[in-house]
Order: sequence, then structure tokens, then C-alpha cells
Amino acid sequence: MLCLLAAGLALALHSPGHLSVDSTIQLHEAHSGRIESWAPPFMSALLAWLGPGSVATALFVLLNTAATYGAFWMIARGTAETPWPWWRLSVALILIANPVVFAYVGIVWKDVLLASLCVLALSLTVAASRAYNPRHRRALAFLALLTLLPIPMVRQQGLLLMPVFAIAPALLIAESAPAQSRKWVLATVGVAVLAGYLLLRFAVAATFTQGPDGRDLSVGARIIRAYDLAGIQARTGATGPLARAGAPAETLGAIQETYSGDRVDRLNAHPSVSRYFGSLDEEALKALWWDSIKRHPIAYARHRLSAFVWLLGLRDPGKCLPVLVGVDGVPDFLSESRLRAENEPRDDWLYEKYKGLFHTPLWQHWFYVLLLLAAAIGAWRRGTRARRILLPWVAGLTLFVGAFLPTSIACDFRYLFLLIPCVTAILLALVVPEQAARGPAPP
Repeated sequence: MLCLLAAGLALALHSPGHLSVDSTIQLHEAHSGRIESWAPPFMSALLAWLGPGSVATALFVLLNTAATYGAFWMIARGTAETPWPWWRLSVALILIANPVVFAYVGIVWKDVLLASLCVLALSLTVAASRAYNPRHRRALAFLALLTLLPIPMVRQQGLLLMPVFAIAPALLIAESAPAQSRKWVLATVGVAVLAGYLLLRFAVAATFTQGPDGRDLSVGARIIRAYDLAGIQARTGATGPLARAGAPAETLGAIQETYSGDRVDRLNAHPSVSRYFGSLDEEALKALWWDSIKRHPIAYARHRLSAFVWLLGLRDPGKCLPVLVGVDGVPDFLSESRLRAENEPRDDWLYEKYKGLFHTPLWQHWFYVLLLLAAAIGAWRRGTRARRILLPWVAGLTLFVGAFLPTSIACDFRYLFLLIPCVTAILLALVVPEQAARGPAPP
């Protein structure tokens, strides 16, 4: 009931969605049929498939809301025959009512889409583990695998996450298949998943007359290297890598003045800094970056740790774009979608409700890292079944968070949002009374 109430309230207060500059760029790509940014293309393709302008954004919010709260409901359902101890029910209600999840399902961001896909796949995996009929178990696990197919095309980290998150549903398929046909079943599923992935990539590519041409990976790597060089230079001064490489004094001074561990944006906005890094070709930048790390490993480690600490919310969460309300973006892109930059009264009302929580653990990622650790311990203690189903997801989420240690370029809260609904779902699965899981445990 709470899931339905939260979903309905989210749709009423968020639709047709909150948009940032990134959102409007992807709407423009959906409208024009050309990928012009360095973001992965799936989000823009999805908006193109959903319809024009606010129709697409409203449906996007609907899909994310249904996937997220539907996932929570799917994990908590099936327990009507089993009385819930008061403490389990209280914990479940608190988990589902998380205001961060409520705030984010209404934002048109690829980070939210990634989280929705992953938490839905997680809930399908949990549902599969509870299914009594082996065929139903295999069908649900297969659906979980299909739900994971887009994630490498949503965010670059999806390339790391997909094979790890696929472990649990793949195990369920293998364990529930008859022994004499297990190899055939696995081969069929493998071929179907591969074919589905290739078809999805083809559908995305066919949506655009101009694709990303690898920019989604190459541009991101270039920004990370430039940020690392600036971070090392800011800590080493006259002996730093850019000083030795003959960077102009203006550039060196600008780096000392504008570098910060919270985001790369201010560096990129300085003309001298952007001009200098723009003058370096890919090979020269890569060689300078690697040589700098070898010469100044401590400075590099301090820079990376500083960026990661900011991302976890251990500095000033208010500087890290904790939430988005209203519509903002490139004016020309907004007008072609018949939108305009504005904050409605309900947007301002929502922000006033949220902002009091920004400096609480609920809006800081270190808190959810601790909950992930608690979930890992809980899954291990719960027994073999929970370990097989939940620990691969814990491992994938740990990998996801850890991947930002060498790659973080900004502390925006949305970057680790995936962690929150997925940890919530894992904890919900652990809170459900064990006897409520229908059917025998996987062999």
C-alpha cells in the first residue's frame, strides 16, 4: 500500500519531470536524431521512442517511478500469509519511505534510469528465488537478465556492473534447469541475451543519423586525465608535471586558484586551463598523465581521495547538487520541445521540504555505503540462499562505488544514486520473514 501511495504521490508532484541542462541536451538529441554530447546514447534514444518533449519526460518519470516502487513492492509482497513482527514492518516502511528515492524518481537523468533498471532487475532476481515452479523461476531470472541489457548504454559504469549483476539470475537459471538439459538451457539463454543486447544496440544506433563515434568513452577519459594533472599540479607547485612540461604561468596560476576536489567544472571554465589542455593531443595527454602519476604518486592519491571524500558527502553536501527541481537548460533546446525554464510553486515547495535533509545522513552517500556493509553482513548470516542471490549484487554495488575512486570528476549526488534504491531493495529482501519466501530454496 505504501509503495502505491508513494508512486502516486511522486507522479502527482513530479510529472512531467524535472530537467537540467543535461536532460535538455538529451531531449535535443532525441528531437534532432543526432548525438552531439559525449554521454552514452541510450537515454536520448529512449526519450526519442517515448515521444516529443514533455510527453517523453512524463513517460520517463512514469517508467522510473513504476520500476522503483514496483521493485520494492515485488520484494515485500507474497508475505500476506506470514505475520510480520512489528520491528520488521517498521524497518520496511522506513526503507520504502526514503525521501531521497521519492525526490529522484521525478528527475529526468540517466543516473535515475540506471538505478531504476538495476533495482527492477534485482527485484526480479529476488522474486525468481522465491518462485515454487522451476519454469517460473527461470522466466523471472531471464527477465532480470533482459532488464540489465541497456545498462552499458546508459552509463559507462554499466560495462562493469552488467556481468556482476547477471551472476545471481544466471545461477538461478542454471540451478532450476533439469540436470540433463542444463547445458542446453544455459546455451539458449546465453544466445538469447546476446541477441537481445545486439538488437538493442542496433535499435539505438538506428534512432540517430549521427552516433557518438566513441566520444562517450574517449572524452570522459580525457577529462579525468586533465583533472588528475590539475590535482597533482595544485599539490606540487613549481616541481609539478605541468610546470615541468612548460605550461604557461597563467595556466599554472589558474590551476592553483580554481582547483578543488569537489568538481572539475571551475577548471574547465577557465579559458587558460581549457586552452592548454585542448592543445594536447590524446597521446601527449596520456603520456604526461601517466608520467605524473609515477613521479608524484602521493599527490595523485591525495587528489583522488579528496574527490572521493567529496562524493561520499563527507565535506559539504550542499555544494554537490543534492537534488533538482523545476526545468532548466539550453533555451533553444527547450523551445524546440515546447518547454521553458521555470520553477512551478510545487517545485519550490518540494525543495523547501528537501533542503532540511541535505546535511543529514539520508542525503550523504557514506551512510548508504555503511548500509551496504550491513546488507553484506546480513546476507552472509542469512544463509546459503541469501548469499547466492544477494551477495553478487552487493559485490556489484561495491565495484560501482569503488570505480569512482579513480574516476570521480564531480561530487554531484546523482552519480551514486544507484546505490540507494538497490541497497534499499537488498535490505527489504533481508527484512522479509524467511518463511514468507515461497517454494524451496534453489538446490
